[in-house]
Amino acid sequence: MNEKLYKPRNIPFESIYIIPGEPALYISKYDAIIINDLHLGFEEALARGLDYSDKAAKYFPGMIVPRIQLKKIKESLRNIYNLVKPRRIIINGDLKHAFDRLLRQERRETRELLEFILNDLGIKDLKIIRGNHDNFLRMILRDYGLELQRELEIDIGSEKILVTHGHVDVDITGYDAVIIGHEHPSLRCFGTYKLPSFLFIPTRTDNYVIVVPAIGPYQSGTTITPSASEYLSPIIKKYCVIEQGKPVAWLSNDEGSLTEEALKTPLLSLSSDLLSLKEYIFETRRVIMLDFSDIVTALILCGV
Repeated sequence: MNEKLYKPRNIPFESIYIIPGEPALYISKYDAIIINDLHLGFEEALARGLDYSDKAAKYFPGMIVPRIQLKKIKESLRNIYNLVKPRRIIINGDLKHAFDRLLRQERRETRELLEFILNDLGIKDLKIIRGNHDNFLRMILRDYGLELQRELEIDIGSEKILVTHGHVDVDITGYDAVIIGHEHPSLRCFGTYKLPSFLFIPTRTDNYVIVVPAIGPYQSGTTITPSASEYLSPIIKKYCVIEQGKPVAWLSNDEGSLTEEALKTPLLSLSSDLLSLKEYIFETRRVIMLDFSDIVTALILCGV
């Protein structure tokens, strides 16, 4: 199975893999998928003119967008499950979008998603970590016998991992890796839309913070930068040596990012210490993983 997964270069973890073409990590020795930042209910909030980009909700003229997030997330989860068939799924925060209320769309789609994971996929161990948007979520989770956890420790012997959403400061010492969401990191490359990107960032406490991109398709999030002050998470600001962070993004033909124009770019023929490329073919899907040596290199090679 490991040949179907992506192992980032020069990252010292034997159990942490990326699902090619998906915003998800796989922890092999724990047999768990980690996703985050679904933001179910985003479309209703946008239509009602509710802006949750800051700590205090603001209002603006409403905007109608297609309600595609749940459909896309279920498709992504199906792709992930078919590839690794994990025992566990961990949702690392921001399952829902509105943090000052429970929207109708949130209530309906959260239940539909939980039933899809528990019944359709047959996942027996679903863990949900609290994000800053997950107020009022407990009243839904209790109907499924699920808890809303502040964080999750994973001890697999050779590696000790902390999974936390990333919106609050926590002590990361004593862990080999800390996995967060919250940032929705993305990289603009090849003149296309923003590409979701993982970030593997060394810290001043001799471990790594791993930032997983948002699985919600409307959540393009923070553009990657070597400036720590531009990020949202206090964990990144306090602990990370951000200029040494490694971005890993991907292009795929199913979302239109792998265009004929992109295929002709000299960058896709480059593989060196600065950038490594690896191609995966999954039936009709073609995925090219882009593994950059560091953030500055990624910005230079992508022409940002």
